[in-house]
Amino acid sequence: MSDNNVKVKENKQGDSDTLVIIGNGFDLSLGLKTRFQDYFDKNKNNDFVQEKENFNDLLNKISKDTTINPNKISKGQMFETIENYFKDFNSTILSFWDLYLLLLRYINKNNTNSNKLEDWSDVETQIKRFFTENNENKSNDFNKLIWTQELRKGKQLYGYGEHDSSHGINWTQNVPNSSFDKDDFKRIILPFLLEIQNNKNDTYNELLNQLNKFEQNFSNYILKLPIKGDDYSECYQNKLNKISESTWYNVLTFNYTPVPTKTIFTCEVKRINHVRYIHGTVVDKKIIPL
Repeated sequence: MSDNNVKVKENKQGDSDTLVIIGNGFDLSLGLKTRFQDYFDKNKNNDFVQEKENFNDLLNKISKDTTINPNKISKGQMFETIENYFKDFNSTILSFWDLYLLLLRYINKNNTNSNKLEDWSDVETQIKRFFTENNENKSNDFNKLIWTQELRKGKQLYGYGEHDSSHGINWTQNVPNSSFDKDDFKRIILPFLLEIQNNKNDTYNELLNQLNKFEQNFSNYILKLPIKGDDYSECYQNKLNKISESTWYNVLTFNYTPVPTKTIFTCEVKRINHVRYIHGTVVDKKIIPL
């Protein structure tokens, strides 16, 4: 990856010791829809919208088929039902991580318990939880994915019983009324989110590839925002100038959006001396993955 330092101008006349650090709150103050939730809800890409709607419809169908007679359907039958639905679902735009986060939101929305997952769109947090065990649940979603991949080869769906006898669930056990429990429904559906990507890599490498795909999707969304032109540059620089008390200042940004460095008004006395992008910038197509 190339250097993300952008040298705007060497200041020969004064100091530029002032450092202005900006994050997503700065972009939001400009009216930009740069949150990850905005990416899912405000995205106008037709293919993205269509696949998202198709995935939601798929989950609705699975929900109906696995809860309409919850005392009659077995874990194995639930598994076969999900498998059949995914045969008709194509995902060329949405990555594994797109689908995973949408699945978390769906489960959260349909969860009747008081324990709601308010931060489903906090991508960094959810990816960390995906790979990390916690006190509430010793099994993270990555382990659930691996386990279910292996179990699927034998067409058997055990619960924790295979690893923890105190929480055993036989695959012929009937699905409970709360079939949208995140430790049951989500676990069964996870492998399909990866399989539909038509990957030929092992699980570990493919999850990384899918993260890169997610980053590219998000980058494409950001590029469609109004982040170019004099109006954007003027508003951006005015806000930076109000933050900095120095004539010359440096900018350290955690955002993907570009920092406009061309001075709009020649009479402006404040100048940006140096810019560094921690995560890269969408304009230069130099994005560093999460």
